[in-house]
Amino acid sequence: MSTDCALPLIITFMAAPLALALGRWRQRRRHTGKMEAGLHVGGGMSEDRRSLRPFLALLSAVADLAVSGQSPESIANGILDEMHQHRPFDRITLSAVDANRREIVVRAQAGVQDNGLPRGPRLSAADRPSKRRGAKTTLCLPLNYGDRLLGVLKIESRRGSIRPLDAQLARICGALLTSSLQSALFGSREDTASLTDELTGGKTRQYFLDALEREWKLSARLERPLSLVMLMLDGLSAVQSTRGPLERDLILARVGLLLERKCRRSNLVARYDESAFALLMPDTRAEQAQVLAERLRLWVEADPLLRERNVTGSFGLATYPLDGLNLEELLKRACQPNGLAVTEDIHSSPLR
Repeated sequence: MSTDCALPLIITFMAAPLALALGRWRQRRRHTGKMEAGLHVGGGMSEDRRSLRPFLALLSAVADLAVSGQSPESIANGILDEMHQHRPFDRITLSAVDANRREIVVRAQAGVQDNGLPRGPRLSAADRPSKRRGAKTTLCLPLNYGDRLLGVLKIESRRGSIRPLDAQLARICGALLTSSLQSALFGSREDTASLTDELTGGKTRQYFLDALEREWKLSARLERPLSLVMLMLDGLSAVQSTRGPLERDLILARVGLLLERKCRRSNLVARYDESAFALLMPDTRAEQAQVLAERLRLWVEADPLLRERNVTGSFGLATYPLDGLNLEELLKRACQPNGLAVTEDIHSSPLR
């Protein structure tokens, strides 16, 4: 081979690796330039990532509430409030059912009242958004845990059709809510037994204190009232000394049953100590709590078994934030018997 022919071949073999390396370097430079162009000096985040902030904030808040261990009502209301604040939903409602008892056990809502939006269509087999007259849209999501229907999540919007991304976020929030309700409402019997006072059927003192702390934090965050009523039985020690411990236990069981029957399902009834019961009422004003406490006092006085044994009740009442800004102040105030006055007939109250 002549020198004139060999020289171009040598140059070609030497230039090929250099051209390949140069092409890869240029590709990396273009990729790096795109990343640098998408970064902001202040936030350090691209526009796409910045647009995801509301969605991530919603999912983070909902996940925290789902594993918070609060009461089912507090979890449901908290999740619905977060969905209403972060997404363009005008009204969100939840109805959770207990198939064995055949009744609605949890109700929650967020957004405008019933008269703010027209009634939505009935739930169909599919959970696709259904559009009615004008720009009003309703999305109904069944909350299924395995083969069990726990409830229905209903979302209404007056701002046009619900975007697919918002519908998908609603399904994710509904799944988290379903798992939380399943754990809170249908936990194992062992867990239920460890949280329930065997004698009275109410919750234990520790369960009550934990629930009080959770509800107090939620009330402070959402600026909602929280009321606490303490029932202290008078004359119980005399019954034990004259009639024996079995008679004393009979009275405690009777009072526990009375409180469970007369209080709202959203209220938490617990045995606070040997002769006292605690009643926790989320989202309840002082006036409402006073009416219910007075009625409970009258029911205790009117009970034949308690009247025969000269057992009466003294009630203490505390409401956040009127009577205290922390748990210690609320408990101290509630443990002081108040002079409750009869405000209306005991059979006419919506609290019954």
